[in-house]
Order: sequence, then structure tokens, then C-alpha cells
Amino acid sequence: MLPDDDLDLDAPLPSWTDDLVVDLQAEPLFEAMAGGDDLLYAVARQVLLRPLDDVALIEYRQQILRDCSRVPEVVRALYELAGDALDVRRRVFGGFMRDNPRVVLHHAIDVLADLLPYLRRLRRIADEAMDRLGDSGLRTLFAAIVTDLDENYCQQVEAEIARLQLPGGVVIGKRLGLGNAGVGDVLHRPERQHLADRLGFGDTRSFSFQVAARDQAGVDALSDLESRGVNRVADAAGQAADHLVGLFRKLRVELGFYLGCAQLQTALETAGVAVTRPEPLRTDGSRLTAHGLYDPCLVLGGAGGAAARPVGNDLNADDRTTVVITGANSGGKSTFLRAVGLGVLMSQCGLFVCAEDWTWTLRSGLFTHFLREEDATLTSGRFDDELRRMKDIVDAVTPGGLVLMNESFASTNESEAAEIGAEVVQGLTRAGVGVVVVTHLYALADRLQHSRDEPLFLRAERRGDGVRTYRLVEAEPLPTSFGADLYARLSPWPEPQR
Repeated sequence: MLPDDDLDLDAPLPSWTDDLVVDLQAEPLFEAMAGGDDLLYAVARQVLLRPLDDVALIEYRQQILRDCSRVPEVVRALYELAGDALDVRRRVFGGFMRDNPRVVLHHAIDVLADLLPYLRRLRRIADEAMDRLGDSGLRTLFAAIVTDLDENYCQQVEAEIARLQLPGGVVIGKRLGLGNAGVGDVLHRPERQHLADRLGFGDTRSFSFQVAARDQAGVDALSDLESRGVNRVADAAGQAADHLVGLFRKLRVELGFYLGCAQLQTALETAGVAVTRPEPLRTDGSRLTAHGLYDPCLVLGGAGGAAARPVGNDLNADDRTTVVITGANSGGKSTFLRAVGLGVLMSQCGLFVCAEDWTWTLRSGLFTHFLREEDATLTSGRFDDELRRMKDIVDAVTPGGLVLMNESFASTNESEAAEIGAEVVQGLTRAGVGVVVVTHLYALADRLQHSRDEPLFLRAERRGDGVRTYRLVEAEPLPTSFGADLYARLSPWPEPQR
């Protein structure tokens, strides 16, 4: 995922990401990437909600994703291999005396022995796939696996496992310390005995003693002596086992993102919609251009509904700090706003974008401010909640960020909403923050139209017969949202009583 760091699934996400998920209705995206796998869901959520702001890191991840698309079966095989290895490790019983060095040693030996075949399979899969990869981080990983986990290494591990079984017993060396007390316990490799020695005919000039069967104190003393001698070896073996387990755990998490990307791409390609792999720009200024941009969650059956064929829209907002979207109710304005937000998140995590093409400069952060229902706890009104959430955004956003506003401040009257909304938008843009606004309030759109920012105005298209095409066109705002069309669509209404 990153050249010098690992993905931490337990790292806390920024406080505003919950609003992002709700406002962008992003759950179907996570679920499509997960395919029912809880780990893939956690990986997708962690990565998408933590967009990168470094061009080199995005390009690094994109190169790996391109290689993974060349060998999707290899990515899945390694993900499943890592999962199988971890399942085997979980089945190894560690015992109830994990503070006993001898128990720790035996547990480490069992883990190492059980995982060694998976190391060999890992090396074999990586070796067979090397020639199909480009110059990416995935090839670097596979080259390290093939080089560092070669057969000579595996044979050395097998030999060490055999030695750690201590087949010749525990031989501990000491030196005399203060008061002739034994100090400096060192575990030694047992010397090989000649056949005559093993048969009892060799040189027997050595001293030994046996602990009586009922001498519990003597047994405890020998056990303590053995534990002290084995302790350092047990600690080293335990660390080696933990390191090996960590390898498979990290491999599964890191590959999980790319496997999720492959599953998402398959779902979108099956639906027959376009995706593009954009290149992040290394230029100053504000660039945001898209053609055929659509909300992937419509294709994936978001919000509990059936999958739908999306209508793609164009956006040409280069060197514009503000985009204002107005027009007919139910004309696709909010859907397009979500598409812009998901496009930023997907492109800045190294993923493809759901569009025919997408050109953008990196954003330092993405924030959403959408209209919400009344607070069920009745601790605050809708307008209070809107102001509080906007205050949180203002405190967190930095220059280069992007704020998506959907019917913000519509819970108060139009005059106040226009005044507050215009001041917020203009304050954000003066601070170097981009803003995309969806509003049905003509007063707000009109104030923004006459501001110094020269916003780009898009309007939801409506045919003469009232039918919505769900396309956005560059056009000035109108003083109506054509609510009468919806009123007529829901007719007949009761006749007014006279």
C-alpha cells in the first residue's frame, strides 16, 4: 500500500468521515469491494476514507493496481494462502502456561513448523508470477520473497526447528559468581556422544546426580534451572514465530485492497459502465475536469434499491473555485454531487474513477455538508445542527480542500439561507478551499452569481414536457425548481372543499 509503511486497520479515521459515508451513500462501494469478506470491507473503508495527498504515493499504488489487474488470480491465491496460514496458526494450541519458557518454546516450534509449507507455497506462487509483472511495488515484493525465502532458507529453518526440539536434553552452562553461586545461564548444544559412551563403556569421569522421586523441592529447582536456561532461546523462537505470523497477516491486509479493487471493477464491467485510470497532476492551480462522470453506487444498487443504468455528466471546472448546481427537483443534482465526492476519494487512494475521463489536482481533504433530518433526540434543531457541522468543517479544512454542500441552510428561510450560505462559500474560497454547491434557493444562487469568484453554474436539464433527463448543462440559475411538475406527477389530489 505504501513503500515505507504498513496499513493499520486500527488507526482512527478523521472525525468527519462518518458524514462522508452517510452523505455520499458510500456503503455499496465498500460492500462491492468486500464481496461479503469482513476483512476486505475494513480495508476498503480504511483506505478510501484516508485519501492520499502525495502524487508519488498515488502513482506507486496505481502501478501496483495495474500489475494486480494483470494477475488477478495470483492476488486472490496469495490472499487465500495467507488466510489459510493464519487459520493454521490459530489452531495451534498455546497452552495455559504462556509464561513458562518451555511452553513458549514448544508453541513457537509448532507455529514455525506449521507455517513453513505455506512459506514454500508463497515463494512458488511469487516465482511463477514474476515474469508477468511490470516495474511496480508488487514486483519488488515478489522479488524479495523469491530471494529471501529460497529453499536454502527453508532448509535452515527446518534444521533449526529440529535443534529447538532439544533432542539431546537441556545442557546449561554457568560460571561461578559471588559466593560460588552459579550465574550467567547459557544454553549449549549437546555434544555428540560416541557409541561407547552411549553404551556405558566410555570415559565416565563426570559427576551427576539424580533427584529422588518424592523430592518436590529438587524437581522445582531443576525446573527453574531449565526455564532460566531455555528462556532466551524461547524468547527468540517466539519472536521468529510472531514475525512469520505478522508476514502473512500484513500480506493478507495489503493484498486485500487490490483484491477489493478487482472485485469492484468486475462488478462495474459486468454492468457495462466505463471506468478510467487517471494520472494525478503535478501542477499548481485548481483542475477538475470529468466526462461521463457517474455515481457507481447507482450501478451497485445503493440505498437499498435495484441497480440502475447511470447517466454520465461532464464537469469543466478548471481554475474555478466554486461550482453551483441548480435546476429542477429530482433532476440528478445530488447524485452528481455524490459522484464528484466519490471521484475524489477513489482517485486519491489510487483507484480508478467511474467516468470516461477524469483530470484533477490533489485535494488536501474532502468534506460534505448535506441537509439532514431533524435530530431525533430533540437536543437541537436542524438549523443548529447545520451550523455546528459547518463550524466543524471550517475548523478542519485546509487550503486545497474541497467542500461539497447539498441544500445547506435550507432549514431556515430563504433570505437568511442565502446570506449565510454566500458568506460561508465566499469565506471558504478566499481561504483557498474549493466548493461545490447544490441548491434550490434562487436567492443564494443569484448572490453567488454576482460574486467575484466567477462560479461555474450547472443546471439540471428539464424538457418542455417536464421530463428530467438527469443531465447537467452549463446554464444560469432559474427562479424556479419546477416543483409543480412533481405535484402534477403525484396527482390526482383531493378537490378543495367549497
